[in-house]
Amino acid sequence: MEFLDNGIITVIGAGGVGLGWAAYFAARGYRVKLYDPREDWDQQVARSLPRLISQVPATYEDQSLILNRITMAHSLYDAVEYADLIQEAGPELVAFKQRLWKKIESLVDVDTLLVSSSSMVSVEDQAARMNAPERLMIGHAASPPHILPLVEVSAGAKTPPLYVDKLCAFYKRIGKEPVRLRREIPALVANRLQMALLAEAVKLVEEGVVSVKELDTVVTHAVGVRWAASGPFKSLHMDGGKGGIGLYLSRVGKKLAGCLGDPTLLADDVIRRLAEKTETAYPISDLTFYRDERDRRHSIIVTDRERFPD
Repeated sequence: MEFLDNGIITVIGAGGVGLGWAAYFAARGYRVKLYDPREDWDQQVARSLPRLISQVPATYEDQSLILNRITMAHSLYDAVEYADLIQEAGPELVAFKQRLWKKIESLVDVDTLLVSSSSMVSVEDQAARMNAPERLMIGHAASPPHILPLVEVSAGAKTPPLYVDKLCAFYKRIGKEPVRLRREIPALVANRLQMALLAEAVKLVEEGVVSVKELDTVVTHAVGVRWAASGPFKSLHMDGGKGGIGLYLSRVGKKLAGCLGDPTLLADDVIRRLAEKTETAYPISDLTFYRDERDRRHSIIVTDRERFPD
């Protein structure tokens, strides 16, 4: 039997992230116990959960059946009792998370998976007061978590690989796309990419090159479509033709880096390493297949936008 086939998942925190997780887990057939220490949280749940459940992709069950899988717990003890996995989605406050995990650790079985949705508070900081800090992991979903598939998984240096393997396998099995980070890094990967793009976007708007709306149009009608279909490395690999990403970065990338004020970003040794890694991931012999798949996805995205314009 697979992990959590008939298990219970506890979601702590009834904000947007926590409710999204609860809706998604329940829509995928799991019993969910939801807990929040705030006084008015159950009212927010009653208003929000039906809408969120209706938005979960590939959900064909009657909404009432899914809602019936979610139980609102009114104490931490009731919330975590019998839980196989705890997905915390509380505020990004170190002291709060330290108190919470120390208490949870004392209430759950030794094989319960302990997972935080945090992107800003490291595992090391969160687990500082735990007796077994190696139990805690990060499972940070892209927002909104009931729709977007990405989950960034991170853990401390002492966390057994088996724990991380089990968590990634579970996310994969319920339709998520887990990416296992090789080491902890503040803000994780998706947020850092967003901030890097935002930094240049702010600069272009502040310098009067484009308006806010025009900048958004550039992203939604070009960059966003390209990256949604292929991602940055794969896209540039295809742009380089038979020479792949190495040729593209050597001929075009260096000039673009110079435009951004960092001509040393793409030094020859950096390009060589990136080319080797990218060609391992996406063999040049398969570029025709990748282009066909990219264009098919582009067509779907653009067609959908024409059906539902901004």
